[in-house]
Amino acid sequence: MSLQSNTARAPATTATLPTAARTTCKACTKDTTNTPYIQCAECENVQLCVNCFTQGVEVEGVTCNHRNTHDYRVIDNYQYPVLEAGWTAQEELALLDAIEHNGLAWEYVSEALATKTAQECETHYAKFYLCHSQAPLPDTRKLLCRHLILPATSELDEPVADIPFSGTQTEASSLISTAPKSLGPEVAGFIPLRGDFEVEYDNTAEFLVKDVVFNDEDSDLERRVKLELVSMYNEHLDERLARKEVVRAHGLLDRRNVAHPNTEAERQLRNQLIGLARFQSFEQQEGFIQSLLLEQRLRKRLDQLREYRANGVRTLAAGKIHDLEKAKRASEKSRKASRPTPSFSSLVTANSRYPSSSSSSSSAAKAMVISNLPGYDQLTEDEKEICVTLRFAPNQYLSLKSTLVSACEANDGLRLIDARGLIRIDVHKTRRLWDFGISSGWLWSSTSKQSQG
Repeated sequence: MSLQSNTARAPATTATLPTAARTTCKACTKDTTNTPYIQCAECENVQLCVNCFTQGVEVEGVTCNHRNTHDYRVIDNYQYPVLEAGWTAQEELALLDAIEHNGLAWEYVSEALATKTAQECETHYAKFYLCHSQAPLPDTRKLLCRHLILPATSELDEPVADIPFSGTQTEASSLISTAPKSLGPEVAGFIPLRGDFEVEYDNTAEFLVKDVVFNDEDSDLERRVKLELVSMYNEHLDERLARKEVVRAHGLLDRRNVAHPNTEAERQLRNQLIGLARFQSFEQQEGFIQSLLLEQRLRKRLDQLREYRANGVRTLAAGKIHDLEKAKRASEKSRKASRPTPSFSSLVTANSRYPSSSSSSSSAAKAMVISNLPGYDQLTEDEKEICVTLRFAPNQYLSLKSTLVSACEANDGLRLIDARGLIRIDVHKTRRLWDFGISSGWLWSSTSKQSQG
């Protein structure tokens, strides 16, 4: 509870009234037990209803001399139903707050409310926030609490037929899409319970309108410029939304729906054609890829048949024997090529502790290709190199970097042991990432900060 100056007229910090107490307006004697009311901070036992307070009512009597210039407190007691009997206004606010933080994961929403089950939360939200003409806003034409006065708008006053709802769990579940439960590294940075990404496409689009303010004294030219900035911002939002729809339509958020390439050639083909996904449906895209893969298999088979004919093979049985003999010759040739030729220099260096360059190169792991992964264009050249070295997806690297930078700024420095506690990955990779952040300047050690001071 906090005092509010009457000159500011700003919303006050709310306080909860004990349920056993009953209050009435000092001016109009209206019962304010189950409604928010105003309490004078200077007069003793002076409560006003919201209507009397907004009209600037003053109270004069033997025990008090209340003026509308006195400081005040706002007392909130939302223990009354608004949309449905059994659901108080406090529970309505808690439901919306829980959905904002947890998405449509009803088990977590139910735990946040602590007074309703997951099924009750899902059914109530679907019935009163989705299944009517004013969705996603609640239907304010059927309020159970008549003392709430809401401004009427032309859109809300139009008679539109509501969507029928029987209140069953099956129908409520069908109205709300659930987020994928099995996500892989391809969608690093995706928040499944919110259905959104940590880093959006064109993430700086909001900079266009962050300083735009419309004033009554704006000239026509200034107003046109500001409207043009808003129009440009809307175009960026449309593009962002279109890309999200492509990701969702093609099932790229769920690993179970993503086709796994069987060969390297198929993987390269899918990566080359990923840009066409936004111009066609998932079925069309997959059909197009399968037709190209079929063409590749047919061409490969034709080349094999031409090879059979060139080597005098006339039957398929003889072709199988030819393939087996060819594989044996290739294996033997590879084994001979890998066998070192005995020489004096090889005998001298046989007991050397350092392996030869040829063996090192043959055992080296294949470099990770990240140029076709989301978030690649947001990396610097050094960051691209560290991602390839540590085998991080770009979005995974950006998420780890954001976590480390936030902790470093909050604690005025970050030690290696603290970094290992924040990100649960391989300790050697954590060390490399921490050293890279120190050398790049976006991390600093708390010990070095103290020594500089």
